[in-house]
Amino acid sequence: MQTIAVSIGVAIAVLIVMPLLVRAQTRKLAGIEGLLRESGPLTFDEIVKRLETGVFARGYLMQALEKKVADGTLQKLPPPAGTPRLRIFRETRYTVAAG
Repeated sequence: MQTIAVSIGVAIAVLIVMPLLVRAQTRKLAGIEGLLRESGPLTFDEIVKRLETGVFARGYLMQALEKKVADGTLQKLPPPAGTPRLRIFRETRYTVAAG
Protein backbone atom coordinates (compact mmCIF):
# COMPACT_ATOMS: atom_id res chain seq x y z
CA MET A 1 0.00 0.00 0.00
CA GLN A 2 2.82 2.42 0.84
CA THR A 3 4.50 1.65 -2.47
CA ILE A 4 1.41 2.77 -4.34
CA ALA A 5 1.17 6.00 -2.34
CA VAL A 6 4.84 6.76 -2.96
CA SER A 7 4.44 6.03 -6.67
CA ILE A 8 1.44 8.36 -6.89
CA GLY A 9 3.35 11.10 -5.04
CA VAL A 10 6.31 10.82 -7.39
CA ALA A 11 4.02 10.83 -10.43
CA ILE A 12 2.28 13.99 -9.21
CA ALA A 13 5.63 15.69 -8.63
CA VAL A 14 6.92 14.78 -12.07
CA LEU A 15 3.75 15.51 -14.01
CA ILE A 16 2.49 18.64 -12.23
CA VAL A 17 5.01 20.30 -9.94
CA MET A 18 8.13 20.11 -12.13
CA PRO A 19 6.48 21.67 -15.22
CA LEU A 20 5.18 24.50 -13.02
CA LEU A 21 8.68 25.18 -11.70
CA VAL A 22 10.17 25.08 -15.21
CA ARG A 23 7.46 27.41 -16.56
CA ALA A 24 8.09 29.94 -13.79
CA GLN A 25 11.83 29.85 -14.43
CA THR A 26 11.27 30.22 -18.18
CA ARG A 27 9.33 33.44 -17.55
CA LYS A 28 12.19 34.76 -15.44
CA LEU A 29 14.73 33.90 -18.14
CA ALA A 30 12.81 35.87 -20.73
CA GLY A 31 14.01 39.04 -19.01
CA ILE A 32 17.63 38.07 -18.50
CA GLU A 33 18.93 40.16 -21.40
CA GLY A 34 17.13 43.24 -20.08
CA LEU A 35 18.52 42.59 -16.62
CA LEU A 36 22.08 42.39 -17.98
CA ARG A 37 21.60 45.50 -20.13
CA GLU A 38 20.53 47.65 -17.19
CA SER A 39 22.91 46.25 -14.59
CA GLY A 40 25.97 45.36 -16.64
CA PRO A 41 27.90 42.09 -16.45
CA LEU A 42 26.89 39.78 -13.60
CA THR A 43 28.22 36.52 -12.16
CA PHE A 44 26.02 33.45 -11.96
CA ASP A 45 25.44 34.01 -8.23
CA GLU A 46 24.40 37.63 -8.83
CA ILE A 47 21.97 36.53 -11.55
CA VAL A 48 20.51 33.91 -9.20
CA LYS A 49 19.91 36.57 -6.53
CA ARG A 50 18.37 39.08 -8.96
CA LEU A 51 16.03 36.49 -10.50
CA GLU A 52 15.27 34.99 -7.08
CA THR A 53 16.02 31.53 -8.43
CA GLY A 54 15.34 28.62 -6.11
CA VAL A 55 17.78 25.84 -5.38
CA PHE A 56 16.07 23.41 -7.75
CA ALA A 57 16.06 25.79 -10.72
CA ARG A 58 19.76 26.73 -10.64
CA GLY A 59 20.75 23.92 -12.97
CA TYR A 60 18.04 24.97 -15.39
CA LEU A 61 19.28 28.58 -15.19
CA MET A 62 22.87 27.50 -15.91
CA GLN A 63 21.74 25.47 -18.93
CA ALA A 64 19.75 28.44 -20.23
CA LEU A 65 22.71 30.80 -19.81
CA GLU A 66 25.03 28.39 -21.62
CA LYS A 67 22.48 28.01 -24.43
CA LYS A 68 22.29 31.80 -24.81
CA VAL A 69 26.11 31.94 -24.90
CA ALA A 70 26.13 29.24 -27.60
CA ASP A 71 23.44 31.15 -29.56
CA GLY A 72 25.53 34.32 -29.38
CA THR A 73 22.99 36.43 -27.45
CA LEU A 74 25.12 36.42 -24.29
CA GLN A 75 28.86 36.51 -23.83
CA LYS A 76 31.02 35.06 -21.06
CA LEU A 77 33.65 37.35 -19.60
CA PRO A 78 36.42 35.22 -18.07
CA PRO A 79 37.79 36.09 -14.65
CA PRO A 80 41.15 37.82 -14.31
CA ALA A 81 44.30 35.77 -14.88
CA GLY A 82 45.49 34.10 -11.72
CA THR A 83 42.00 33.36 -10.41
CA PRO A 84 42.14 30.08 -8.47
CA ARG A 85 40.74 27.17 -10.45
CA LEU A 86 37.94 26.54 -7.97
CA ARG A 87 36.78 30.16 -8.27
CA ILE A 88 36.69 30.41 -12.07
CA PHE A 89 33.04 29.33 -12.26
CA ARG A 90 31.99 31.82 -9.58
CA GLU A 91 34.01 34.71 -11.03
CA THR A 92 32.93 34.33 -14.68
CA ARG A 93 30.55 37.13 -15.69
CA TYR A 94 27.77 37.12 -18.28
CA THR A 95 26.91 40.09 -20.43
CA VAL A 96 24.79 40.87 -23.48
CA ALA A 97 26.78 40.15 -26.64
CA ALA A 98 27.73 43.17 -28.75
CA GLY A 99 25.96 43.55 -32.04
